[in-house]
Amino acid sequence: MLFRRERHPKNSQLVRKTHRITGVIVAAMLLIVSSTGIILNHAEDIDLDGYVPGFLAGIYFSPSDQVNGYVANEHYFFVLSEELYVDSTRVRYCGSDLGGVARFEYGYQILCDGSILWLDMDLNVVDWLTEAAGLPGQLQSIVSFKDDVLVSDGDKTYLVDIEVPAFKVVDVSPPKSGTIQIPAEVLMEESVSWHKLILDFHSGRVFGTVGKYASDLLALAFILMAITGLMIWTRRI
Repeated sequence: MLFRRERHPKNSQLVRKTHRITGVIVAAMLLIVSSTGIILNHAEDIDLDGYVPGFLAGIYFSPSDQVNGYVANEHYFFVLSEELYVDSTRVRYCGSDLGGVARFEYGYQILCDGSILWLDMDLNVVDWLTEAAGLPGQLQSIVSFKDDVLVSDGDKTYLVDIEVPAFKVVDVSPPKSGTIQIPAEVLMEESVSWHKLILDFHSGRVFGTVGKYASDLLALAFILMAITGLMIWTRRI
């Protein structure tokens, strides 16, 4: 004679209810993960190298973030992660110390970590001058002065002839170059690609710490669904 295992209706209802609720939560999160996964899988065909609008890029910036830099000829010059940016375009490595920007006849001279970066009027790199090219050491500032460019180490002031290059000591007070706060819209414009945004949605990183734990909960929800589904299927309760 076969004996059937005694069933517990209350436990069975609890398991089924848990399974359904977990399924709804997982379905919503899985919809995001699956759709972004499909897009990322075809990233090369879709071309996700373009930049998201500023209001979406704002997700990555805190209102308290403040970046100082310089303005010359209506262009903003600033450093992020030791990279020099002009407006929203990354130019090249600059180091952590941006000492100033001077506009002159043939473009711009930027003081980066004591070296001078020469950009033409189209913001292309022309030259990079260091102490090996005769540049005075420990430079702190650079400014436009009439039709010339002056640099200073805080003690002496030098007239720059960047084409030679040559640096002549002049009897002028050390130049001062004032910084400004870079507007938030400049920082956000063309700063986040579609690929990065979709990838961060896919992984949950776009939501910061909350997204990280949400991804953990999704994994646990899958486990819970597997367990409760198996329990329902085997009809053991």
